[in-house]
Amino acid sequence: MPKTILHFLKKAVHFFKWMFLGLLGLFVILVFFIRSPWGQNLIKNKITEFVSEKIETNFSIEKIYLGFSGNLIIEELYLEDQQKDTLLYSKSLEVSVAILPIITQNTIYVKSVDWTDLKAKVYQSEKQHQYNFDYIINAFVDPNAEEKPVQESDSSPLEIKVGTINFADFDLLFNDEVLGVNTHLKLGNLGLAFGNQFNINTFHFPIKKLELANVDFNYTQSKSFPETEESQEESPSPFLEIEQLSLENIKVYYQDKIANNLADVNLGLFFIDNALVDLSSQKIEVEEIGLNNTFANLTLISEKKSTVQDTTQTAVNTKFEWPNWNINVEELAFKNNSIALKTGKNITSKNIFNPEDFKISETNILLNDFSLFKNHLSLDLKEISFKEKCGFNLKELALKGMVTPEQIAISTLKIATNNSAIQTYGKVTYHSINDFINQPKNTKFNVDISRINLNVKDAYYFNEELKENEYLNKFSKHPITGNIKANGALQNIDIADLHLNWGEKTTVDLSGKIKEVLSENNLSFELPNIRFKTDRKSVLSLINEQDFGISVPNIIDLKSDVKGSLSEIKTNTFLKLDKGNISLKGDFKNSKKSQVKGTLKVTDLNLGKLINNPKVGVLGFNTNVNADWVDVHNLNAELSTTFSNLIFDDYNYNPLVINGNVIDGKGSVTTTFKDENLDFDTKTNIKLDSLITNITSAININGVNLQSLKLTEENLKARLNIKVDYKTHADGFTAKAQTENGLLVYQNESFPISNFLINTNIATDSTNVSVESGLLNLNLQANTNPEKISSAINKHISAYFSKNRLDTVAGNTFLNAELSISQDPMLDQVFLKGLNEFEPITFKLSFNELEKKLISSFNIPFVEYQGSSIKNGQFSLNSGTNNFDLDFKVDNVKYNPVNIQNINLQGKVVDGNVLLDFSTADETEKIINIKTEIAANDSLVKFHVNPKDLILNRKPWAIPENNAILFNGNITSKDFELSRNNQVLSFNAQVKEENNNNLAIDFNNFDLLNLIAFLNPTENIASGVVGGNIEVNHFNKEQNLVSNLKIEELNVFQNLLGTLQLNAKTINNQNYDVGLSLQEKNNIDLMVQGSYNAAETTSPLNLKVNLNKLGLSKIEAFGKEYISNASGSISANFNMSGKLDEPIYNGSLNFNKAKLKVNSFNTDFTFPEESIKIDNSSVLLNKFTILDKDENAFVLDGEVLTSDFSNPKFNLSLNSQNLQVLNSTIEDNDLYYGKLFLDADVKIGGDLNIPKVMGTLKIDENSDFTYVIPESEIEAVEREGVVVFVNKKQSNDILTATGNSNTSTGIVTGLDIKTILKVDESAVLNVIIDKKTGDNLRVSGAADLNFGMTPNGRTTLSGKYEVNSGHYEASLYNLVTRKFDIAKGSSILWQGDPLEAKMDIRAIYKVKSSASGLMSSVTSGMDSDALNKYRKKMPFLVYLNLKGELLKPEISFNLDVPEESRGELGGQVYTQVQQLNNREEDLNKQVFSLLVLNQFFPSNISDGSNGGSLSIARDNVNKALSNQLNNYSNKLVGKTGVELGFELDSYTDYTDKGEQNNTQLNVSAQKRLFNDRLTVQVGSGFEIENTSKEQNEKTPIIGNVNIEYALTENRRYRLKGFRKNEYQSVIDGQVIVTGIAFLFNKEFNKFRELWLKENSEKSTK
Repeated sequence: MPKTILHFLKKAVHFFKWMFLGLLGLFVILVFFIRSPWGQNLIKNKITEFVSEKIETNFSIEKIYLGFSGNLIIEELYLEDQQKDTLLYSKSLEVSVAILPIITQNTIYVKSVDWTDLKAKVYQSEKQHQYNFDYIINAFVDPNAEEKPVQESDSSPLEIKVGTINFADFDLLFNDEVLGVNTHLKLGNLGLAFGNQFNINTFHFPIKKLELANVDFNYTQSKSFPETEESQEESPSPFLEIEQLSLENIKVYYQDKIANNLADVNLGLFFIDNALVDLSSQKIEVEEIGLNNTFANLTLISEKKSTVQDTTQTAVNTKFEWPNWNINVEELAFKNNSIALKTGKNITSKNIFNPEDFKISETNILLNDFSLFKNHLSLDLKEISFKEKCGFNLKELALKGMVTPEQIAISTLKIATNNSAIQTYGKVTYHSINDFINQPKNTKFNVDISRINLNVKDAYYFNEELKENEYLNKFSKHPITGNIKANGALQNIDIADLHLNWGEKTTVDLSGKIKEVLSENNLSFELPNIRFKTDRKSVLSLINEQDFGISVPNIIDLKSDVKGSLSEIKTNTFLKLDKGNISLKGDFKNSKKSQVKGTLKVTDLNLGKLINNPKVGVLGFNTNVNADWVDVHNLNAELSTTFSNLIFDDYNYNPLVINGNVIDGKGSVTTTFKDENLDFDTKTNIKLDSLITNITSAININGVNLQSLKLTEENLKARLNIKVDYKTHADGFTAKAQTENGLLVYQNESFPISNFLINTNIATDSTNVSVESGLLNLNLQANTNPEKISSAINKHISAYFSKNRLDTVAGNTFLNAELSISQDPMLDQVFLKGLNEFEPITFKLSFNELEKKLISSFNIPFVEYQGSSIKNGQFSLNSGTNNFDLDFKVDNVKYNPVNIQNINLQGKVVDGNVLLDFSTADETEKIINIKTEIAANDSLVKFHVNPKDLILNRKPWAIPENNAILFNGNITSKDFELSRNNQVLSFNAQVKEENNNNLAIDFNNFDLLNLIAFLNPTENIASGVVGGNIEVNHFNKEQNLVSNLKIEELNVFQNLLGTLQLNAKTINNQNYDVGLSLQEKNNIDLMVQGSYNAAETTSPLNLKVNLNKLGLSKIEAFGKEYISNASGSISANFNMSGKLDEPIYNGSLNFNKAKLKVNSFNTDFTFPEESIKIDNSSVLLNKFTILDKDENAFVLDGEVLTSDFSNPKFNLSLNSQNLQVLNSTIEDNDLYYGKLFLDADVKIGGDLNIPKVMGTLKIDENSDFTYVIPESEIEAVEREGVVVFVNKKQSNDILTATGNSNTSTGIVTGLDIKTILKVDESAVLNVIIDKKTGDNLRVSGAADLNFGMTPNGRTTLSGKYEVNSGHYEASLYNLVTRKFDIAKGSSILWQGDPLEAKMDIRAIYKVKSSASGLMSSVTSGMDSDALNKYRKKMPFLVYLNLKGELLKPEISFNLDVPEESRGELGGQVYTQVQQLNNREEDLNKQVFSLLVLNQFFPSNISDGSNGGSLSIARDNVNKALSNQLNNYSNKLVGKTGVELGFELDSYTDYTDKGEQNNTQLNVSAQKRLFNDRLTVQVGSGFEIENTSKEQNEKTPIIGNVNIEYALTENRRYRLKGFRKNEYQSVIDGQVIVTGIAFLFNKEFNKFRELWLKENSEKSTK
């Protein structure tokens, strides 16, 4: 190298060396200058002066320091704005910046920033549109300077690195009125440390530590931000590395007034440990993240109206792609957090979840592992729990599972709420997630819900109405528990096991398969095992039986097998109840044509117990149905129903059969029923059409025994045929119904039922209704339908009550109707037996809307029912264009004790006002007469009494002319006062203040008879002088009542009761005070005092009743028919408390020297000083004693327990000794009389449902009791001259059946009796069997009987009644009266059944008669002297022997001669009598002669082998006597169907031989055969006495024969053949007449009906 160059280089190096050393020295000097106090003050002052001069506001710095290491310290910096307000204040700021990296690395490295106590206030006013710091910028900017374009630098950008940042005590305020932003930030502490890799250019933020605490940030947005263009420049995705992040005590308040949004967040603690977030690589890793004790209150309410959008979407396949993220969260723990979110203004009740305003608190979330990597998602959620402000708590939500491209596996899923919990695990597999979303039917699953515990209470939080449902409330008392196992795919679900429980006894079990769940058209199911079980207790916990009127079974067990689809279902279901079984097996199809085919079977279902109807019994039936239809008009159906049991009121209607057959909407339904008590059939023809539907029905009730069916209590039978024809048409319908062949049989007496013919035709332009019958007739015709008729009549009537009547065009509706109800034997003799007299009732109505006429009349000529009557009642209404008049009159109304005469009510409507005139009168004068006027408009009703002719109790009364009572919401009055002499009755009503309506009724010396005298003009019901008043304050509110009434000289039915006083007061309609007294000299002293407080809940009632004295003479005055000779008194004291529906009472009823006579017994009884104590628990009788006239006592001791008042319990004993119960004559009581003395030792227990009676009753000596059998109970034994017509077409004629096997016998049930009945041998019992004929029975004897009755009505009687003496006196066919003496030793023996007693009775009739007739065979040929010996009368004894059972007596006769007379006539007569007793036919012949004629009649001797007349005579006597003796009514032939007839003819005939005595007995027997078509009658006339006939000529057994055959079923045409054998005295011999006859029979009312052609009967089968 050349030296010159080397020398230059040396000089250059030397130069730069000294220059560097100079610059370095200069820098060192400068640094020392700056760091020196003097230098820093100088710089501070220069800066302060410079800035202050520039901005012209206060600016100061306490200290500024710059260190060698690049640290900059600024302390106490203060800056004012132009308003002299603080713009900026900073207490301390220290920034450390590395100098060297700026020079060497193009990097700004901020090592640390420490800033303490920073305050700043920035605002921009709406008026100035400048920020408060703009003046500083303007001060340093030259307004004239040209703006140089910014040149882009080709150099690389500076790198910025940050070390640590520490901020403390910041208070920053920013208010921009132009942008509508107002923020305020208070920062407590911010500590931030970045890692070395921090690069703001690459958005790489390695955060070693971030701590933010004690922050309070408020942000308010009041205006919308101006729209700005979004930058298209893409910023790099941030990369975060967080080692430790902590946010604590952060408060944020955000409000957007434009969007109506608000956020109020109070963050307790949020932390993150070791997290990495790489958004560019879509990678997130978190070791731990937590949020504790945080509260957020969010309001997001949008005022924008929602628009309805078309949500119809076209189904498209959704393609699923796994997120290209790598996420791993090892632990997430959120504890005790709360969030409130309000998104709407909907308001709900306090305890109801509001989705638009909810708040969840105590929220905890614990997640141990969450991983999303490639196509794999796993989750281990340990807990989610929270409480919602409505009360709903999510106690637990735990989920552990995984999702892969082929499956979703859930190993644990737990959910628990307030009252419910569920736990399950399962797996879902699929080909891909896309298939899972788009083809879910191919998804396979296996689910096991091992625990189910669901309670409907949780649903209350989400639906307020559910809480009001009482059944859901009851259902919520028990949860639904159980488990479910299912697998398969959605196109084929296999339910392996479904088991659910509710309560202890309710279970549901199900298993089966469901296919194609997602396809409505292809959905199908097969559920072979469905079972539901419950019991009575479970069901009763849900429902109240009384509300539904049912009784829930003890067991309910349902089994079902169901399969099919939505269009076709097949089922086999069986319901088992402890009260019966129900099964259903059938198919149902619903496609183009609906089809039903099945069988319903009910077996032994106790329907009565189910519906709590004791009359309904067991139900059992089998129904088969097969039907199909597109619509009802082309219905095809087959129906058949048979019944195994159909019990109603203990009667089984199981013969009922129902069949139906309909083809193409046309067919018939038939029912048949036939047994011994009911025979009916029906056939209904149906024609269903869209335009015309026609239904015709024929109902044939061939016979019904209503008593046997227990439909009536009395013996009532009926038959009836009914035909119905119903047809619809385009604008209405027609209906026709008629009855035929009706017959009612009541107590074996026939009453024809009038034929009813009903025709109805209803159309839009006409209405026609007619009813024709003997009982009721109706004819109604109109020119429109019923709805328009009603509307027109209402409009017509309403017009009269309006003062502003408009003359509008009237309609043309007209109506004519006539109704009459006539007397019918069924009314008074069957259904209304107390109906003594009934004259036809008529009603007429005529209406013409066009002529504005409405005329109506209603007449009741006379009706008398059970002693009450209405005579000549008439009502008429007559309205025309200008009049509306009504007239109501009744001559007499009787209803004891009411007897109103000449009732007259006349009224008219004039200008909308109603004028009424009411009066009653007797034969001479008016009793009451009141004329009133009622005027009304829209708001006021006025009632006025016309002073003219005002009469009360036959006397004129006065009332002011301008009197009125006004109703307009309140009630007011004006001068409403009735007066006569010193009697005044006034009514005063006024409104003192708003809603204070006061009413008052005042009485002054007012006779009560004035108001009620018209009720009975001949007998005063009640009278007395009334004084005082009744006031009602606040009538239209709480109604306070004050009463102060006094009635002096009170008489009831002319019996003086004294003075009645009533004082009562109520306050606020809650507190009631009452005081009542009734006093009459020394006879009546009654005081009632008490109160009632409705506000008191436990015992509002407090009442005391003191009956100090009530003379029995006052009671006698009201019951003179029943008691007399009453003396003494009774008294009582009672206290009452408690509630009105549950009163608590106690007291006593005392008898004070009380005596009375029971008139019907004619017996005097005395009640000494006795007392009865009564309270809620019992009626106590402490040896309560009643004495007869001889002071024999009847003692009642014990108590009646009344704790259950509906079924009291008894604990009583009854004792008496020789008590005279009866001492009457026939004048006292014509039914029973005599003397009756009783001993009693009886105990009564049990309760009212089943009283238990045990003890002994004895009829004592000196008893002579007579009982008269009422005439209604005497059975008629003979009906001569009565013709009974019977329809013999009936093969089972219920109407003529005489059997009573099914007839109710009126058995008494519900008693448990075990007693001993004794009769003293000296006691005499008399029975008057028939007062007219004098038939009577008198017996005396001893009895010792055991009588028992079980609660089901079964009675037992055992023991023996042995007769000592007595007689039976009977009238034989009203010919003669004979007296039979009952032999001593006769007896009746009972061995159990009271009706199966065994008799051993012998009655004796003593007669004196000549023995010549008896001895005629012996005396033949004797001379007159010898004959005279036999013609002498001698005594004979006729024995009537009764053997066998009580209801089936075996009757026989014997003849005897008294022992002292047996030797007369050499004993020949006694010998003949003994022989006669061995010949039954001859014996009965002679017995009959002795009883009827008191003499023997001669006859040939017969050995009895020929039978004939003697046997028939015996039967005749048997019938006569057996029906008389003790009323043993049992006919000889019984139910054989043979009808017997007897006729006795005794006369004297004169022939050429002289005087002839003849006695002939005609006997006939009749039998009907071949369904009553053939009648055979045979008989003969027996000559009992005929002196002209040869003695050897025998009477033929069958002398007369009649054979009759009915050619037609209605017996109109008959053929008869006959043979008659009779004796003719003219020829002195027998004459036989034989012939044939043709008979014609027809019933007619008019002669022309006899020739009318009979319509042929239409078959109904």
